Amino acid sequence: GRGTDWNRLDTEGHFELSDGTLNGIKLLPTSINYTLRNEQLTVNANIDKIRAEINGRLGLTDKTDLKINVTSIDLKRLAEFTSPALEQPPAPFGKGEIAGMGALQARITGELTKPKVLANLTIQDIAMNGTRLGNATGQFLYAENHVQIDELQLRNVDTQCVVRGRITLSENPTVDLKVTLNPLQISEYTTLLMGASSKSGTTPINLQGRVLGEIEVSGPVTALNGGGEFITQEMLCLLRSSQLTDASGSRQPFSVPLEMTIPLKLKNGILQIPKLTLKTTGGEFNVSAVYNPDGKYEFQLNSEDLDLVSILDVFGIGQ
Repeated sequence: GRGTDWNRLDTEGHFELSDGTLNGIKLLPTSINYTLRNEQLTVNANIDKIRAEINGRLGLTDKTDLKINVTSIDLKRLAEFTSPALEQPPAPFGKGEIAGMGALQARITGELTKPKVLANLTIQDIAMNGTRLGNATGQFLYAENHVQIDELQLRNVDTQCVVRGRITLSENPTVDLKVTLNPLQISEYTTLLMGASSKSGTTPINLQGRVLGEIEVSGPVTALNGGGEFITQEMLCLLRSSQLTDASGSRQPFSVPLEMTIPLKLKNGILQIPKLTLKTTGGEFNVSAVYNPDGKYEFQLNSEDLDLVSILDVFGIGQ
């Protein structure tokens, strides 16, 4: 018999879903329109809140060259669909409510069986539990089961976090990544650390200063290896309490200067802090810890050369 002449394949279609659900969450009306003529593909889709357009050559007989534009990616809405399925315990900072709006532009080239995908991702106004994390931008290249991250960058007012590296996709994915803080401005994330209901200036403890450093990780995601170090600069801990007054009897926040060095090591997925050093007025504290992926951990705290008089002076209890 005669083979199919893919070059002359013409087709078009329309799909609608008006009462669909995903993981128990009702979808907004969804529609997809497509046409394919002379290997030229056009797709317009409204999938829940997401809008997507695909235009270009679908390589049935030759190379593919498609452009994809996806807008209105609502992180809060996506989280509604994923959270019921994950059934994870509450995040360390609360329920882990995330927000933000994203867009994705991509180009697919090469053979359909071995495509290359170059994508640019932008997410604006990322927030966690009401705390603004910043804006994210990144460029990714997918080819032959590898994802190359040229630069995934999170920027806030005075914070910059950059991720670079490579991910190999398989049944047990592997990574080779470097994460750099240059710097992280602590005050921008105090409310996240203190709880979703906290507001800047109202928490019992407020932190200021910067965190700099980097960590490199590699290997299977289930058994990562690597390490790095983070340090603080100009770090202050502001204490607010109705029980603390200065020498004049005024209830003012007390400022405690801090210096921290945080070494991190990963070995087969086990996180180790060999010796976190915390220096402050009146002495030095050293913390060592080991955290296992199964939730088990070890923790040890030591202090050196504590000066009780200097510590009391910070709280106005000295001479």
